[in-house]
Amino acid sequence: MKRSIFAFLLVGAASLSLAGSIPPAIRARYGEIESALQALDTKKFESFFAPQFISIDHNGVKTKREAFLSSVRELFKDATSAKAAETLKSAKTSKGVVMVSFDFTLKISNAEGWTQIHEVGTDYWKKQNGKWLMIKTIDKEFNVTAVK
Repeated sequence: MKRSIFAFLLVGAASLSLAGSIPPAIRARYGEIESALQALDTKKFESFFAPQFISIDHNGVKTKREAFLSSVRELFKDATSAKAAETLKSAKTSKGVVMVSFDFTLKISNAEGWTQIHEVGTDYWKKQNGKWLMIKTIDKEFNVTAVK
C-alpha cells in the first residue's frame, strides 16, 4: 500500500513539473527567432508567424499579421545591430495549441542611437504544414524606450 501511494505521489509530482515546461520544439523556435532578430533578418523573422496571426496589446487592441510585421520592418529599417533576450516562463497545451508565457527584451541600434522594447505576455503556437507557427500573441506589458 505504501509503495503504491509513493508511486502515485512520484508520478503526480513529475506531471506537475512537466506541466509548466516548454516543449523542446517550441524552445528551439524561440532560439531561431532570437537568431533571426540578431542577424537583422526580418524575412526569416516573418516566417515564424502564421497567416492568421494576430497580436493583442495590453489594451485589447488587435493587430493583424501584415500590420504587425510592417511595424517590425520599420523598426529594423536602419538597424546596425540587435540583441534579443527571451525568458520562457511556462507553457500549457490545449487542443494542439501551445501557450507560452514569456518576458522578452529587444535592443536595436542604428546610427542615431538605440531603441529597446520590453514585452511580457503569452504566445500561442500551432503546428501548421509540419511547422510550429505563432498564431497569436497577447501582451500584458509592452514598453518602448528610444534614445537618440
